[in-house]
Amino acid sequence: MSFTSLALAAPAFAQAVAPKETPEGANPAALLASEAADPSEGFESQTPKEVLERAMTHNPNLQAAVLAWRQAKLQVVSQDNQFVPLAFAEVGYSTGRRPYQGRDGVQLLSSDSIRFSTGLNQTFRSATRVGVSLEVERAAEDSIVLGDLDDTFGLGFLLTVSQPWLRGFGQETILAELHIAEVRRDAALAEQERQANALARQVLDAYWSLWFSEQQIRINQSALQLARQELKRAQEQFKVGEISASQMVSLETELARLTEDLVRSQATRQTQQFQLAALLGESPDKATLTPATEPPDVYDNLRRADLFAEAEKRSYELQSLKYTAEIARIQAALAKNRSLPSLSTDATVRVSGLGDDVPAAFEQIGGLEAISGNISLRLELPIINRAARADAERAALEVEIAETKYRAARDQLQSRVASTLSNFESAQSRLELAKKTATLAERQVEIQSTLFANGNTTMLDVVSAIQQRNQAQLRVASTRVEILKLRLELEEATGTLLERVSAALE
Repeated sequence: MSFTSLALAAPAFAQAVAPKETPEGANPAALLASEAADPSEGFESQTPKEVLERAMTHNPNLQAAVLAWRQAKLQVVSQDNQFVPLAFAEVGYSTGRRPYQGRDGVQLLSSDSIRFSTGLNQTFRSATRVGVSLEVERAAEDSIVLGDLDDTFGLGFLLTVSQPWLRGFGQETILAELHIAEVRRDAALAEQERQANALARQVLDAYWSLWFSEQQIRINQSALQLARQELKRAQEQFKVGEISASQMVSLETELARLTEDLVRSQATRQTQQFQLAALLGESPDKATLTPATEPPDVYDNLRRADLFAEAEKRSYELQSLKYTAEIARIQAALAKNRSLPSLSTDATVRVSGLGDDVPAAFEQIGGLEAISGNISLRLELPIINRAARADAERAALEVEIAETKYRAARDQLQSRVASTLSNFESAQSRLELAKKTATLAERQVEIQSTLFANGNTTMLDVVSAIQQRNQAQLRVASTRVEILKLRLELEEATGTLLERVSAALE
């Protein structure tokens, strides 16, 4: 079965019975085929393809899923651009006095300085942090002993490197948030496809349910028309004493029951129109859709093993749980790393210059006369590390929980697929039996109509035969819709429905 066939299938429902020669006003077949009772009149007729196009375009839940996917993509862009150089600039002014040890003892030295620095910092994916900066300073100093000193200009080029070795070490740690963002992006795309897959199933389910409710209305309308016609004839017979009052009560009771059935079927049809309108993202005021085609016959021979393999490979439910487990694994590795001690190496190289003016300071720097360096190894150990270890253990348990949920969902999915397949095969068998019953019921209507035309039976016998024929046709229609719904359920479970819908909409 393909969704193209859903949109293009030709009607295959039971045809109306050809009318026979009967007394005027008592032709059951003619009443049954009356176009005046068409329940689709005045409504908007659309094919499954047209309805699916409207749903995919306007359904608010699907639109929200698309927006969530776009949001997840932007989160990946944000995390991926964390590893870019960061420029900085700083301006500072300081003033005050500091003690100075001179030949005459401790003296106070007053100073005023303006300092400007600028540079770049870069964190690499190996967790190495590198910084390069330039510092410019103008300072003026004076003291009681030394007097007012001339302004001096200082320059400095600074290179810093920092590398963690335990906590925060390695690409897996430094890129953890990026990997989580990428998994969530893929999960958001899968969720978008799951929403579209589920929406297609719900729309087609509602579409064929609406078609069946209209078949019920048609049959209830024709049965009601027939009952009214028979009641009118019975009233004439009652006036001349041909039938008793008890027979009149039976006919009136039957008329009331049929009227109740018609009202109920019309209310059901309206409810289903509201439900379909909601799936299309439309208000109840626009719930005027009616099916333009009848459901196609489905004759699929499905193998359980193939469905199991397809479901495990393509099920959106299992995909979602896989992504959840993957995120849990990344977070568990990150939590384990955070429980480690902090051990890092920090290195600094500085080239300085000092002079009465900026060119003189640059000249000294160019001569590499004033170079200093520093390297240190820093270790941080928490006195009590219970919180970090507990977080790591909790994250590891989260991985086990996610994997256990995946296995449970896989088993439940296989059980659901097996149950649906069994119902699907049973419905196919019941459809063949229902068709045979409908054929026999149709033959019985012809026989009773012929007997009535020859005066060998009553109208009540004809009405009874037509009611049995109507019920048999309803069982055929109901089983056909049931088979379609079960097939859609299998396609949704195995993740193949969206592919078929997309092919039909191209």
